[in-house]
Amino acid sequence: SLGTSQTHTFENTGIYYLYVDGGSNTRCVDNDTFKIYSITGPEPIIDTCLWASDSPFTIDVDKEYPTIDADMVFEWSTGSNDRTIDVSISGNYSVSVSHPTISSSVKCSTSGDITVIDQNTIIEGIPYQAVEDEPMPGSDWAAGDQDVCTYQRVRFRGPIPPSGFVYNYLWKQDGSQVSSTDFFFFMQNEMGDYELSLNVNGCEDKVTVTAINCEVDVPNIITPNGDGMNDQFRIMLTGDGAPPFFNAFPNSTLIIYNRWGKKVYESNNYQNEWDGEDLTDGVYYWNLFLADGKETEMNGTVTILRK
Repeated sequence: SLGTSQTHTFENTGIYYLYVDGGSNTRCVDNDTFKIYSITGPEPIIDTCLWASDSPFTIDVDKEYPTIDADMVFEWSTGSNDRTIDVSISGNYSVSVSHPTISSSVKCSTSGDITVIDQNTIIEGIPYQAVEDEPMPGSDWAAGDQDVCTYQRVRFRGPIPPSGFVYNYLWKQDGSQVSSTDFFFFMQNEMGDYELSLNVNGCEDKVTVTAINCEVDVPNIITPNGDGMNDQFRIMLTGDGAPPFFNAFPNSTLIIYNRWGKKVYESNNYQNEWDGEDLTDGVYYWNLFLADGKETEMNGTVTILRK
């Protein structure tokens, strides 16, 4: 006998016999047998970050010490009732374990955040305009190591989480924290290699951003005859890996005058598009104001020659 009180705490599993006697001069006598089960809780789902190239990933909450009875019911947040599930996207995953003959409200549960990141695109950069808070027209996001000009403004971004999920961002430049949002603006006035790293929920990757001294090369002649060669007044940047002029120095101003000092062309965001229009052949004078943070002014002449 385990006792005669109205309540009892059982320390071991097994089959037990219960006898109830209402006392003398009563007919309140009954008996029954019942079984005590032990529901082993699942192992914790550890918050972790994984590279998408290694997916899918199997979550197994009973792999270290297999102790969950085979007849237990698994209920995953994905709707699966299997003992394990495969995941390939970021999210919060949970599972509960219960016994099929006991109320489903009696269960053991665990949950955790699984972050799945594409390592190839964890850090992407795009040239930004110096004045307007938007990307440089015609530019695209690019991943991996990048070469930029000194004074060039580049916006780097991290991956966007799925709906209902949260990413925690930690940007570092040369080991020092610079941002905790999903983006970071980079600009340096000194040449050299800069290490940019991003940690997203435990997944971390690095790129090297090389700031180079980009010399501005302005042509002194254009031949807008439609042969596809020297048809436009194309300002270039010298140096290996130099980006297009208008990407490095967006919002730069170009003004062109004729020999009598009359302004014949002006652009406040020059894109290498001027082709002399309907102007006559001859010598013209130009002023270029670079949006380089120093308002550098350049000037010179260009000859239009169609023959």
